[in-house]
Amino acid sequence: SMIADGKVQPVGWPAGDLLTSEAFLARGRFFTHSEVAAGAQVCVLGYKTADDLFLGDDPIGQTVWINRKPCEVIGVIAELETVDEQERTRSKPNETFYLPVSTAVQNLFENDPWVEITARVTDEARMDEAKTQIAAHLRLRHGIEQGNDGKWLDDFRLTTKKDILGVQQDAARTFSVLLAALAVVSLVVGGFGIMNVMLVSVTERTREIGVRMAVGARQQDVVLQFLLEAALLSLAGGLVGILVGILAIPLAASLNAGLALLDPASIPVALLVALATGIIFGLYPALRAARLDPIEALRYE
Repeated sequence: SMIADGKVQPVGWPAGDLLTSEAFLARGRFFTHSEVAAGAQVCVLGYKTADDLFLGDDPIGQTVWINRKPCEVIGVIAELETVDEQERTRSKPNETFYLPVSTAVQNLFENDPWVEITARVTDEARMDEAKTQIAAHLRLRHGIEQGNDGKWLDDFRLTTKKDILGVQQDAARTFSVLLAALAVVSLVVGGFGIMNVMLVSVTERTREIGVRMAVGARQQDVVLQFLLEAALLSLAGGLVGILVGILAIPLAASLNAGLALLDPASIPVALLVALATGIIFGLYPALRAARLDPIEALRYE
């Protein structure tokens, strides 16, 4: 026998209903309806749970003690590489300890347990209707009444995939706004950096500007020169940022446990934004350079 002391998560489960369409028993059997009705002290182990507790030995017929209650192991679920997304549960099949739901409710929980029921509709367009019908049935069965404000005093919560998707979309929108704000701040900070660099350049090249004007350069020629330099400086920074972003995609995918894709259209957009930033923040230094007095510029040391 083994004592499961904080190593497994007990989960109550109905009879004859494996976790997913992909789940099957590697050894033994699942508990029956009669065992569920009787609250039998039997259990089915996840693949990893069985391996951790029995170190590769056959667990069938062995006794596992959990919360000071004995349970006979009658089955082991085969290792699951993937779980169908439509049937995914929050539990981890490979690492969990399954027993009849009646046994879990009666013997293994000090506090009132919560029960999760997963339902599937045949027509997704009628999901809201099904949600309303389920709520009405549970309210009738639980004897739930309305409060003074007209709201039902439900002791349950119903969640559909549409609800979950809505929460995820709200979170994504909030995250997008935060990213946009961060991008704007970064552009402004980078723009002021470019402007400071160009102002220093104008100061250091005052004599050069004076010479150009003395040999016939017009003010617009000087403006164009410094705008081009600011634009090239900003484009160089944009290219470095794009390269870093591309190299960071595999890291983002590993942290997100999923896919991180690059939108090809975002590259020219990023370059255009970098170009515009360089021109906007390079305009003041360029105008300042063009307004220099050629005579004073030639005298500058």
